[in-house]
Amino acid sequence: METSDGSATRGYVASQAFVDKYQARGPLKTLLPARVAQGTTFKPTHPDADDAYEWMGLEARKEIFALLDAAVADPAATVSMVAYDMSESEIMDRLFALGPRLRMIIDDSDKHGLKTSGETQSETLLKASAGEDNVKRERMGGLQHNKMII
Repeated sequence: METSDGSATRGYVASQAFVDKYQARGPLKTLLPARVAQGTTFKPTHPDADDAYEWMGLEARKEIFALLDAAVADPAATVSMVAYDMSESEIMDRLFALGPRLRMIIDDSDKHGLKTSGETQSETLLKASAGEDNVKRERMGGLQHNKMII
């Protein structure tokens, strides 16, 4: 993922490097949701959760938060977003704060389209804050894996 300054994420959460770095101090299911139904309610309990999220996101995590914070603070700003996983409360809180200034497409493929998935839960919550017409679900082939914020 690129942000305006070229920041990127690591993109290898399932890699051996990630497992080697974080599994020794606690099960990975305490760091990331093990089931799609945990999407909007999951809270990491892993002792290294903050470090792991920063490690996965590199500069992009900070840039995403800064972009959303700036949009929330500017009443004239609008945000258009395409998202795949909707399980991070820090991002969700910022999206709720945008209200109807948010337009969003959320993945609905495979497990993400289940009635119990975090994405389906997020859709319901975001439609309540942003408006029914501002939140859509979409599947592109087997997996809509795009992630962007405009």
